[in-house]
Amino acid sequence: MHFARYWLAVAATSFLFFACPGPMRNDAGTGGGPATGGGDGMGGSATGGAEDMDSGAGGGGNSTGGGDGMGGGATDGGDDVDGGTGGGDIDGGMVTPVTNDTCGTALDITSMLSDGADGGTTTFTVNLAGANNDDEGTCAAISSTGKDAVYKLTLSAAKNITVSAAPSASGSDPAVYVRKANCAMGTELRCVDNASMANATEVATAKNQAAGDYYIFIDSYDANSAGPVTVTVTVDGPTLVPQGDVCASAIDLTPAAGSSTHTVNGNFTGFDNDSSGSCGGGASDAVYKLTLTAPQDVTLTMSTSQSMLTPLIYVRGSMCEQSMAEIADSCVSGTLSTPAVATLLNLPPGDYYVFADSVATSLQGPYSLTVNLAPPTPAPTNDTCATAQDLTSALVATADGGMGTSFSVNLAMVGADYNGTCYSTPADGKDVVYKLTLSAPHDIRVTTTGGGNGDPVIYIRQAPCLTGGELNCSQLGFPGQGEDAVLYNQPAGDYFIFIDALTAESSGVQNVNVWVTAPTIGGVGDTCATPIDITSMLAATADGGTGTTVTALGIDTHADYTGTCRAAANTGPDTVYKLTLTAAKDIVVTTSPASDGGVDSFVYIRKGVCASGVEVACADDGVQNNPETARARNQPAGDYFIIVDNYSAATAGPQTLNVVLTAPTMDSPGESCATATDITSMLTATSDGGMGTTLNVDLTNAAADYVGSCRTSSPTGKDKVFKLTLTGTKDISVSSTPGANGDPIVYIRRAPCDASVSEVICADDRNIAETETAVADNQPAGDYFIFVDAYNAATSGPQTVTITVSGP
Repeated sequence: MHFARYWLAVAATSFLFFACPGPMRNDAGTGGGPATGGGDGMGGSATGGAEDMDSGAGGGGNSTGGGDGMGGGATDGGDDVDGGTGGGDIDGGMVTPVTNDTCGTALDITSMLSDGADGGTTTFTVNLAGANNDDEGTCAAISSTGKDAVYKLTLSAAKNITVSAAPSASGSDPAVYVRKANCAMGTELRCVDNASMANATEVATAKNQAAGDYYIFIDSYDANSAGPVTVTVTVDGPTLVPQGDVCASAIDLTPAAGSSTHTVNGNFTGFDNDSSGSCGGGASDAVYKLTLTAPQDVTLTMSTSQSMLTPLIYVRGSMCEQSMAEIADSCVSGTLSTPAVATLLNLPPGDYYVFADSVATSLQGPYSLTVNLAPPTPAPTNDTCATAQDLTSALVATADGGMGTSFSVNLAMVGADYNGTCYSTPADGKDVVYKLTLSAPHDIRVTTTGGGNGDPVIYIRQAPCLTGGELNCSQLGFPGQGEDAVLYNQPAGDYFIFIDALTAESSGVQNVNVWVTAPTIGGVGDTCATPIDITSMLAATADGGTGTTVTALGIDTHADYTGTCRAAANTGPDTVYKLTLTAAKDIVVTTSPASDGGVDSFVYIRKGVCASGVEVACADDGVQNNPETARARNQPAGDYFIIVDNYSAATAGPQTLNVVLTAPTMDSPGESCATATDITSMLTATSDGGMGTTLNVDLTNAAADYVGSCRTSSPTGKDKVFKLTLTGTKDISVSSTPGANGDPIVYIRRAPCDASVSEVICADDRNIAETETAVADNQPAGDYFIFVDAYNAATSGPQTVTITVSGP
């Protein structure tokens, strides 16, 4: 329930998905062996297991401590955070329900203080595994599954409040926030969550608080990190706080009427270290408030005469305490001899909080902070495909004989309209579109860098802009890193370049370079223009089918393409094979590393048109040295293209490709896009004036054919497809509730059903036995396809699916 560590969830190399102890699913999870004192084991199914433990429902058994096992269930193992069969509390018993998990049941701890109403200290332990998810702090605005407990504290006079929350067991990951009455809607005084370190002790301090009621929330990162926490509350002081030390007393930085500039001189002496920005800041800081009544370009300059202080500034929106409210590109540091300067273009009217900080140091000293306002820079006009900006005429000759152009664009001023396929969750990052026309074959290279906490994304599509095949997508997954997308030997035609960002908060200024150079001619199989045709190589197999085995990865291959099951930047070289079917067949392709040399491949199959055809299968388990198998059932006669790809250039290596054709497997109703079950006529009137239906869907005997963008591991979950036709603009809501140990995933696509780029929404909270809900508002008339899926084969079982159409 607190600050999303999304940059931790994107692996720099694909095998990291399996190296990290949490918070991720563990598909194996061997249970602990016999422990001291007998019983079933100490530690539960798998020590450190987090979100889902797909095999290993048992907890720790009757080991030391009695009950269900030491560390079993809620903390270190079990089927999920609430413990599997036999799972228990940290000390061996069943998890005790937390009764004070809402504002209405807040536990008053005033009398527990060592000096009672006059203050003092109290320490207690709460196991959040027994609580529910009821509240969120402003530093915890991304994940909404963390469990929380609420405590009431009454001050009879002005005092300091300090709350420390220390994890009492591995896997517990607390957050703390404090509100001034009332409990549910009161002003949040402090919210702390160490976003860069799981299992850290969190300390929230609110100084010089007036007499009255206060509410302390002990929360967790998510449901899986809700475990035992030792809480210490100290009431002392009060310590007088200088103006500007905290958000509540921010110093006005707004220029006077008729003026466009304002300078304040400050001194960090006596100020605490309360906050930090995305680019740093671990020393004393001061807060200033800037109010804009109209859109403005804002330039902030911070300098210091203290020789050992390095100035640093960052800006947040109206939620001053919330680190995720930081304005993109606003976090800038200077040097020991130069000021920090941040320029923010076309900021809309509203309140902004400017933090004067410095690179971590114990020094305190003087500084100056200046704001300059200027007329707003116009927003980009190429917000959508319909208004794509043509770059072709902007290209100029480069020293290498090619053509190129460079420009900057501020994504903060546009909308979030599109998504690429190289990140695992549909993002809310803002985007712009450029058009590039080639009159002859050329290489295309696009790079972009973002400042501060900017997190760029690049993807390139063939024409048409909205539905053309994606040729490349680059997203390394780390704020502040640039992106580089390269296409080799692309034929003449129109191409659309999308400059995007991973999140709304990281949508700021990007510096973009586009180059067009002479085509790089690779070996046979390098591109769709020169595929290796293996049709004539097929020979009879023992099972009555046909097949062939070839050496994969030709000579001089480049990183040209990527499959939908590859959730990161496309830097691995790939080889293209062509297969022509004269009748309907099942296609099974397997690529295997020639040795255990760190090769990390994936494979996908496209139908019809090589570069932009519908992908009918994609396989990537994310593990080095493992074979990958992609299956496409009952494919009709025609041309197919098999692309053997690699996670990165560093993990490419010799492989063998095995291709087998067998008699077509006939799909049952709902088994595939071709046989999607049409539920339009099943809708009936609902009490709220909409239409809806409830289906009992059993995935036990289904096949694993598709994968949604929010599914971040190997696509082994079984799925079924339903068709819904809208005759007018409507809101669509799909909820799936699983049976025991089920773990559903739900996603919705527009037509065409087979195309991953048609996805509208995908829902997966990654917790076993929890309902998933996907809502797509304001969808225009047309055909939609609802995919009822599961995390993996083990969690593919009965689901109750409710589909409603309303509004908009």
